[in-house]
Amino acid sequence: MIRGFPRPGACRYLSLLVALHVLAGCTVFRPSAAPEPVLPPPARSEVPLDALPVPLAPPPPAPPQAAAPPPPKPRPKPRPTHKRPTPSKAAAAPDAPASSSAAAPAGALSIMTMRHDQLHGLLESPVQRDGKVIGRAIDMAIDVKGNPREMIVNLSGFLGVGDRRVAFPWRIFKIEPSQKVAITLEGAASGVALTSDRETGDAALAPLIDSSVERRNGEKIGRVVDVLVNAEARPQGIVVDTSQSLGDSKRNFAANWTALSFRHREGVHTVLLDLNRAQIEAVPPYAATAAIRLVSPPAPAAASAAATPVAKAVATSAASAPAPAARASDAAARPKAAAQAARPASPASAARRTSR
Repeated sequence: MIRGFPRPGACRYLSLLVALHVLAGCTVFRPSAAPEPVLPPPARSEVPLDALPVPLAPPPPAPPQAAAPPPPKPRPKPRPTHKRPTPSKAAAAPDAPASSSAAAPAGALSIMTMRHDQLHGLLESPVQRDGKVIGRAIDMAIDVKGNPREMIVNLSGFLGVGDRRVAFPWRIFKIEPSQKVAITLEGAASGVALTSDRETGDAALAPLIDSSVERRNGEKIGRVVDVLVNAEARPQGIVVDTSQSLGDSKRNFAANWTALSFRHREGVHTVLLDLNRAQIEAVPPYAATAAIRLVSPPAPAAASAAATPVAKAVATSAASAPAPAARASDAAARPKAAAQAARPASPASAARRTSR
């Protein structure tokens, strides 16, 4: 032994320490883990049978519906029985209508057709004198009855300077519709100078151009834009502009002069024309290149023509029925004849019959 433990003893202690160190990693020397507690199985909850849901039974099928009975067949209509009228009774005459005249259709018109070489428009027509054109006709002045009394002429100056309106008597004009210059001023009569557009030479007269055309109830039809005259210087019609009464569409038609009447109030003439709206919409238009068709309301004879068959039937039935006096005499004679037949014969009359 040198300075401490002896060498064999030291080796013994060293080998013991190595063995302890090796054994330290073995599980034998580790503390064992505590075992996990064993839990009892969960208790099963018992559910009573009456608490369980009971499945519903399907609803019973609906009974089949009975078929609807067929609709009843319609009964045949009884055949009408016609009784023969007894010959002793006279057939009653039909009642006569309340009025013998029937109203004309709403759009019915009476139309007279004429040519442009028969009638001539007055407005803006050139007027000549001694073969020279002196101006243009611009209006016609009429009296309260509608008779023409004056022609208003615009006498032309030099290049439009110095034009003036002059009213001349109507009787001094000659009108030839077939000529290019149809209006001629004859004679040396002087006219009356006018200062305003609606002025005339006589205060009792009124200009016709631009006059209002109305119905008798005051409904406006249009305005006069021209006058149509024949070769005898007689007005035959007027040209009416209906653009104000029928809307924006410009439409002119010619009305027969015989269908016009005039109303004069405070120096203003109103032309009256009895045409309803349906007739105005049915009038033929007026054109300078087509035939002139003058329209007017239908004549009363045309309206009463439809009632002629009815009037004839009433007259025939009235003529075939016996008169009241004849019926009364027949009724009085029947009892007398029956009484004579029922009376017994006398012995003298019986002897005469036997001898025969």
